[in-house]
Amino acid sequence: MTELEICCSDFRSVQEARKGGAGRIELCQALGEGGLTPSLGLIEKAVASGMPKVNVLVRPHAGDFLYDEDDVQIMLRDIEAARRAGATGIVIGALNPDGTVNEQQCRRFREAAGNLELEFHRAFDMTADPEAALETIIALGFDRVLTSGCAATAQKGIPMLRRLQSLAAGRIKIMAGSGVNAANAREILDETGVDALHASASTIIPSNMIFRNDSAKMGDPGADEYSRRSSSAEKVRSILMALACLLALILPASVARAVTDAELNRDKLLKTLYAGMTPADSVSYSRDFYLANIDASIDAMQLMPWGKKVPRKEFEHFVLPLRVNNESLDSARVVFYRELAPRVKNMSMSDAALEVNHWCHEKVTYQPSDGRTSPPLSAVSQAIGRCGEESTFAVAALRSVGIPARQIYTPRWAHTDDNHAWVEVWTDGKWHFLGACEPEPVLDLAWFNLPASRGMLMSTKVAGQYPGPEEILARTPVSTEINVTSNYAPTRIARVRVLDKEGRPLKDAVVDFCLYNYAEFFKLATKKTDANGEASLLCGQGDLLVWASRDGNYAIAHSTPADPLVTLALDSRPEIDMKLTLTPPPASTALPQVTPEQRDLNNRRFAYEDSVRLAYTSTFLNDDTARALALELGEDPERIAPLLVKMRGNHGALTAALRRYPAGSPQREKAVLLLENISEKDLRDMESEVLADAVEFAPERPADMPVEIYGRYVLSPRIDREWLTPFRESFLAAIPAKTMKVWRSDPRLIRDWLLKNLADGTSRNPAAIRMDPRAAISSRLADKVNLPILFTALARTVGIPARIDAVTGHTQYLPVLKKSAKSSEPIWNDIDWEPAKKSADSNAGLASKGYVTFDYTPSALIPDPKYFTHYSISAIDGGRLRLLEFEDFLPLSSLNASHQPLDAGRYLLVTGQRLADGSVLSHSRTFDVAAGNTVRVPLAIESDESALQVIGNLNAEDLYHDLGLGKEKSILSTTGRGYYVLSLVRPGHEPSAHLLNDLAAAADRLDAAGVKILVLFASEDDWKRFDRDAFKGLPECVVFGIDRDGKIAGEISESLHLQNAERPLTVVADTFNRIVYMTQGYTIGMGNTLVGVAPPSPSVRAGSTVIPEA
Repeated sequence: MTELEICCSDFRSVQEARKGGAGRIELCQALGEGGLTPSLGLIEKAVASGMPKVNVLVRPHAGDFLYDEDDVQIMLRDIEAARRAGATGIVIGALNPDGTVNEQQCRRFREAAGNLELEFHRAFDMTADPEAALETIIALGFDRVLTSGCAATAQKGIPMLRRLQSLAAGRIKIMAGSGVNAANAREILDETGVDALHASASTIIPSNMIFRNDSAKMGDPGADEYSRRSSSAEKVRSILMALACLLALILPASVARAVTDAELNRDKLLKTLYAGMTPADSVSYSRDFYLANIDASIDAMQLMPWGKKVPRKEFEHFVLPLRVNNESLDSARVVFYRELAPRVKNMSMSDAALEVNHWCHEKVTYQPSDGRTSPPLSAVSQAIGRCGEESTFAVAALRSVGIPARQIYTPRWAHTDDNHAWVEVWTDGKWHFLGACEPEPVLDLAWFNLPASRGMLMSTKVAGQYPGPEEILARTPVSTEINVTSNYAPTRIARVRVLDKEGRPLKDAVVDFCLYNYAEFFKLATKKTDANGEASLLCGQGDLLVWASRDGNYAIAHSTPADPLVTLALDSRPEIDMKLTLTPPPASTALPQVTPEQRDLNNRRFAYEDSVRLAYTSTFLNDDTARALALELGEDPERIAPLLVKMRGNHGALTAALRRYPAGSPQREKAVLLLENISEKDLRDMESEVLADAVEFAPERPADMPVEIYGRYVLSPRIDREWLTPFRESFLAAIPAKTMKVWRSDPRLIRDWLLKNLADGTSRNPAAIRMDPRAAISSRLADKVNLPILFTALARTVGIPARIDAVTGHTQYLPVLKKSAKSSEPIWNDIDWEPAKKSADSNAGLASKGYVTFDYTPSALIPDPKYFTHYSISAIDGGRLRLLEFEDFLPLSSLNASHQPLDAGRYLLVTGQRLADGSVLSHSRTFDVAAGNTVRVPLAIESDESALQVIGNLNAEDLYHDLGLGKEKSILSTTGRGYYVLSLVRPGHEPSAHLLNDLAAAADRLDAAGVKILVLFASEDDWKRFDRDAFKGLPECVVFGIDRDGKIAGEISESLHLQNAERPLTVVADTFNRIVYMTQGYTIGMGNTLVGVAPPSPSVRAGSTVIPEA
């Protein structure tokens, strides 16, 4: 297999080479001088970085390769220093005045290097007779020779390289170097057959210096003092992908030479990894990248005290795999091991798992975001993550020290909207759980103990063919999904029997087990019926909706614990108008015991870890520093300062990228426009090369193309949930210009080219992992998830506005800028991915589409229903439900006004109202959309008219410490007469963060209701750890305070007979000391719920806006 060596002249280059997947570097300094011996400090740092192979250049001076005895003595000492520092090889060479190899000096070098790899550098290109020099170097025992073929570049030296490779005949490795890049790497390899390639893969890094003295020069008068060249991870990846050794990646071949037992073991583990790997992972990352991670895993198992306790099954499925979720893979395992191993090496396995979670809390805390999962190293850089990112990060950290770990996922809660992910760890023969980045004193304790006991399904995806004892939810060629619900909640078996129109059992019908959540019937699991027409699911003891389908027909049923077997006749496509009350499982859990001493220690550690993380995040830009930086950059602070703040730990890299382009230049405007057209998460983790790729290689905006269309659908690299990559330069280099010209005339030809030239890897990508578009093109492999991404990336590269429509999921392009008669939006054309239906491409614009208007009578509690809160729409495609992804919480009035075109066909409208106990009043109704027509559909939301009931008591004269006034106050003096809301919260706590975010989302309605919301912390320390800036937009009616003696919390707990003190705890009470509503723990949509539960204050009911006196 062809090796790639990256030439690194500083530590940043080392880090980038490792990130890009390089397995070996040549370490040097002063590349402008052709490379000189690096400092000892740089060698030690590079070796400690986790780079598998660090080969050190030994060259004492610039110019020629003629050395006297003083030079040789220096070189010998440098070789010894590199050996002691842990270098894996030496890069060296020496010549005689007549251009022959200095054999005497090279023998001394060979002897000093001992068993290190020995590489003869480009002194070879300065020899008088290259063929004779090659024989001398082979005889001296060198392992490799670096050469450009004695030409200015390796590409120009292809004839000589081909000759040298033939002469070497396997006795020495020939490595081609000089000018090697992604565009020519494959040509050099194909034309010469060399064993290895050598490249710097560098890019220009501008200086961050503010003051600049252009008069003084530190070096070459013509050199730029305020920039330097450094290796780029993206360019390293580009070269690796250009090599595209696909067969070797998917099925690694055994090497011809004899291998040691350790290497044979590595090869077996590599095959195990590939067996559970999607095509996206097998072609997007190099073999060396995976070997480096395998080596790290082997080190952990050998050096950690529990290594010999971990069974092979747990190691191969829960330690060895890199992938946890849909994140981009990185080198976190190597990095995390170096930091964690000294911290946990003397602990028991269980204590080590808890300690790793404390370390995770130092690095990352909860913040909600979009569905793309940032990789672990990015989460550390950002210091934040949603639960899926926190758990991905924690699993990576645990696996780095050899502790089997897996991400547990409840796709949707039953008692409230949303989902959650956490971590299970295998310690001493048993699986336990913990809340990622939320350390507790003991295992099997987290804020979600109670919610999980009400869960309907908890599962995990395992790489490969897992032979565990759990129920198999799904098995694919590369993964196994298992059901772990019984680890957390009482269970039942929901059984379904499907019959055909004659009443006979129907085999292979698709059964979707669905749960109401976010106003849709979300698919928890999908099974197929057996020969008896039956399918079943082990689930929690709550209600499900069952949707069965086959051959376009469908049927629906309600599954309850009281009626565990439901029978459906699957013989038609019925209209549906169905009202249901869906009940979640009851709560039932027993918490592990924690002593007061354990709790106190954990609290103190928690506070310290918060301070460590806050010290790091204090280096991020704030509003003031961002505005100052914007002015320094020559940009409008109002426009760019908010973007700079959102970059968090990524602001340095992206700011440096902006500095490449002068203020006011077209390139700078292009760069800022791109930043305005990517997500907040993209700002936090996009690499600077992606920005440069778009600025330098995206086509310019045509005069007749609106800026918003160009910025979002041509310039922006964001398409779906893929990791952003600089794909344009690679595409322009790989695809002939004449082909692109033809594509511009008819974008459907891009689709045709993809279907013709790329193999289908759909069956091996069940988790819908997004590929690097460049890897897909170079490997000629894609799938139904990645084809739309590829089409969009190629279309944008040639200047065609393209997207994946967020609502319908259709791949679309914009051929001409004409608009719909019903909407101000431009008309997008759909791409049909079925080859047999090419004629059905929607080039007729809206001919195959219709419209819908929903008729709704506003109520006092729900004046304007919101998407995903009160209603959702799903298309019925092939008999199955496919959710339309309208904007989150889109008001119905806005949806009606948008005149969104819908494909002709049948749809299901689902509405619902969640009650205080978690149950849902649901109403489902089908409707049909006809091409060219508008259908009017009634939308009704069921409600419970029962009055509030008194459930407990709370003394309104109780005192708390008011943080705004800095003094003790009574509840009554703050709230005035009437109803109020009181919430007990924790800082740095995901359920508490959800509560506060939900209050912010409903701020206008809560303020309009005039009901005071008292948010209390348990202590002064909790308040100090609370990040107020993370919760902007809270209602003005929110008052913060401290329940200093815990009296209020204790009184609520005693009155309501609560079994634990879990927070957040929210009550609605009145100043007659009555509690009428309570919710505890993880609950979504509390802002809207409180609007409905808490009656307006007397002053608001009377039409007054007077605020009660404090």
